[in-house]
Amino acid sequence: MKRLVYDADPKEGNRDIHDSDLKEKKESRFRKFCNHLLDATKVTTRVLAVAVGVTVMAYGCSGKPHQTGDSDVDNDVPEETADGSDSDAPDLPDILDEDVDDEEMEDCIAGGEILEGEVSPLLSNSETGEAVLDGADSEVSGDIETTVGGEVSGNLLTLGECPEDSNSVAAFGVQDEEVAVIPEYRLDLGGFTFSAEMPSVDDSVCPPPETDGVPVSMFIDETNLAVKAASVGTVESRGEFGFITPLIPVILVDGSEAVSPVALDGSGYSVKTLMIRLPDSALDMGATVYSNTGENILEREINGSVGALDSKVLRMYQMGPGASILPAVNWDTPTSMVMCLRSSDGSPKEIDLVINSEVIAPVVDACGKIFAGFDVDSLTVDITSFSPPHLEPNYSISSSVGHGLSAMAGGNPDITVTFRREAVAMDVGEEVTMQAVISGRVISTDNNPETGMLESISFTLPMIVISDPDRFDYSDACGYSPSL
Repeated sequence: MKRLVYDADPKEGNRDIHDSDLKEKKESRFRKFCNHLLDATKVTTRVLAVAVGVTVMAYGCSGKPHQTGDSDVDNDVPEETADGSDSDAPDLPDILDEDVDDEEMEDCIAGGEILEGEVSPLLSNSETGEAVLDGADSEVSGDIETTVGGEVSGNLLTLGECPEDSNSVAAFGVQDEEVAVIPEYRLDLGGFTFSAEMPSVDDSVCPPPETDGVPVSMFIDETNLAVKAASVGTVESRGEFGFITPLIPVILVDGSEAVSPVALDGSGYSVKTLMIRLPDSALDMGATVYSNTGENILEREINGSVGALDSKVLRMYQMGPGASILPAVNWDTPTSMVMCLRSSDGSPKEIDLVINSEVIAPVVDACGKIFAGFDVDSLTVDITSFSPPHLEPNYSISSSVGHGLSAMAGGNPDITVTFRREAVAMDVGEEVTMQAVISGRVISTDNNPETGMLESISFTLPMIVISDPDRFDYSDACGYSPSL
């Protein structure tokens, strides 16, 4: 067989056609095309391809190619046909490209496609290792990643990973509701390392793929076919690999096998646990080798196993009617404090009053403190009394802000109130006394699953007495003398 090569001159629009020797290929894509063409049209001379300013002819498709002239095609194309008619040649695909090479003319299987689909992250748990699958005369091995979890839907407020148990996830659920569960899993074999040993074949086979990074995958009941490097006898080639039999994960509720939906039939924040288990399972894979002409020449089923793997545990705390998702917050409010608000140089001065607190969660167990995330907002700070009255214009509340917590987070919510003094009225240095009352609310960052609305708790802190010392006491109380 001859290879047709174009030398194109982009300025003149003409191409010279040269012969380039190629080794014969058994049933190559080009030969099969020609055979199909001759059978379909029964011609001895046809137009095979039309390039810019040139028509390429072939006699019997496998004969010596011949170039004719320039763009004046009608003067050079023979009119001879097998049946003597002068009908125009049919439209044919352009099969001759400038850089056609041997590899492009083989019918080798191309690389596979990555299987879409990921396990829902809520309960997802993964494990990596090495897998070996074998048969009587074949073996496949490689790295394997197994992931198991599930899609959970229903009237739940998911709080997040347990502070005291990273393998568990906490959620508030509503008593007398149901939770739907769809088990999920995914297997990926050969993403990084892969080895396949197959028996010898008599036919010519394709070379290994340039890249074979697509793993052999299974997501629930869906699989892909991945083209991977394989040793076929002593020849390095490629094969097509895919999982055959889907696995069967199970739902465990409080440690016992169950089905979806799962009833929330407890009360008083009693916990019901949910987990997805992928049991020890047989792992079956099909392997196929093709010749370089695209024929299936070897098929094998190889078998292995995958070890049991559990998802994370979903701990559902069942809420009865009117139950709260928020913690109680105990504010550590001082009854009185001294603030040296007069500066040493007469400039304005600000001092922060920080009030910390402790959260009392609705549930405290092996998971940790169980409560929903919240913010502190709607703060107001009122000065209910001030003495002496003529100095009141010098003092103000410049700002106030509250900080809550994320769900089940450690730490302490707080309120910061900033008191400010600047010389607006005449000040001879008398002791200043004022009484402040702080109000606000704790509001959830997520909806209560029972009501479908944000939950809030309002609060008013005990009165705080703030004093700015007399100028004669400043040195002892504040460590400096004020500038009035």
